[in-house]
Amino acid sequence: MEFRLFRGILLVGLMLGLSCSFGVTNEAAVLRDMRLDVKRLKLKVGYPGKFLEVPDSVVARRAQKYVRRALDVRKTDGLWDIGMVSVGYVEVAAVTRPKLFVGESKAEALNDNPQYFEQTTEMMEVRPGVWRTPLPLALRYFRFGGVEPSKISFTEEIADVSDKVGFKGGNDREKRMYDVALRTLRLCMREFLVDGVKRDRLPWAGDLSISLLADAYSFRDADIVKRTLRVLDSAGWKAGDINGIVDYSLWWVISHDLYQKHFNDVSFLNDEYLRIAGRLESFAARENSDGLLTGEDASWLFIDWTEDAHSPTALNAIYYGALCAGVRLAELKGAAADALRWRARAERLKAALLAKAWDEERGLFRWGLSPSRDAFRFSRHANIYAVYFGLVDGACLKRIAKSLAADKLPSVGTPYVSAYEVMALIKCGQKAEAQKVVEKIWGGMLDLGATTFWEGFNPAEKGEEHLAFYDRPYAKSLCHAWSSAPVFLLRMLKSDTVEF
Repeated sequence: MEFRLFRGILLVGLMLGLSCSFGVTNEAAVLRDMRLDVKRLKLKVGYPGKFLEVPDSVVARRAQKYVRRALDVRKTDGLWDIGMVSVGYVEVAAVTRPKLFVGESKAEALNDNPQYFEQTTEMMEVRPGVWRTPLPLALRYFRFGGVEPSKISFTEEIADVSDKVGFKGGNDREKRMYDVALRTLRLCMREFLVDGVKRDRLPWAGDLSISLLADAYSFRDADIVKRTLRVLDSAGWKAGDINGIVDYSLWWVISHDLYQKHFNDVSFLNDEYLRIAGRLESFAARENSDGLLTGEDASWLFIDWTEDAHSPTALNAIYYGALCAGVRLAELKGAAADALRWRARAERLKAALLAKAWDEERGLFRWGLSPSRDAFRFSRHANIYAVYFGLVDGACLKRIAKSLAADKLPSVGTPYVSAYEVMALIKCGQKAEAQKVVEKIWGGMLDLGATTFWEGFNPAEKGEEHLAFYDRPYAKSLCHAWSSAPVFLLRMLKSDTVEF
């Protein structure tokens, strides 16, 4: 999929950092330097659209507190290895500026082709003969070109948070899975809840729905969730879809509802309510005569990293979820008229989806909204979200559950949607099948030595195929927040009562 123009809505929030005593530049400077390196052809990075122009004169303070600690560095097979994927700073002693190569994997660290570099690796002299990376880098392995420096060290920078809930009752493998998921999330807690630590380092509204839940089930850091929600819609609905993605605008509303469910912060709702209402009202003008979204006016309909995922039915299932979230938020706010209006739109949308996309013979929702054209095309994503957001119940729910469990629909593309598939299966009463998905995806990564969970995972891939993304050999993020879902999925699987 071709990246679309990022709307630039993150500028205010990305200016929240300031250099600290450790010599760290802020997240805005990370983006500025990445942009410059792309212009110099030093770096090819998966940034979605134009880089933000951040003036050097920006002065603000860092909101997130970090723990900085030295990790053991060992030489193995010609590479320096810190033993796990991390984010932090390489420091060395050298007479001249060292040439640094880094990677979340061995193959990435061994790569010499600048076309495939995914991070800025220039080092700066912090005192005579001592060089340090000015930006926190995502890596496990690193090496140097030319002369090997001395006094090599790595300082990890990780969010200063602790697990307030914990995970009990699981077996050793489940506990390992939980710990890896928890570390994945913690590393991605920068100024905001960001997607990953290697490439974009930006908040994305769809991704947030997963990292928010993981945070709520562990660290319970409300402030970082609020910062992320605020910055995502800082430009307002008139500026276009959040992240330039139509369904991410809907996930932003849903995430506000999830935040209230888990943190009960009515004061924050009061602050944000006009933005939420404006966003939902803006969608009324995008509905067709049946109350459905066609997606034809969207700059980018994402859903998932598979072509099959771009389903109008899936989009409208998410839209139904956003309208229902809006109803709950309006009721909490005491905005009865809004709640009544959005409930009516939700019910109209539900009726239209059942009339146009439900296939009674198969007991499934079709991919598209044309009963004749889309008669034989069915979408796993559409049915996952139909279950998750409560579009069906009773016999229809059981029929969808049977098809999802049989695994005969096109596969999802990322752990992001796999998390919703697991929750949909749990909601259907299919815990055994849900457990299988968790084991296939996150257990599969563990079996390949993952120390943090990845942006994508396909069990059919082999070797370095697991590292490729966006048609680049090492672009896949191996520490990605939307893959931290086992933090809450494992608890849901152990619980007799799960509330969605």
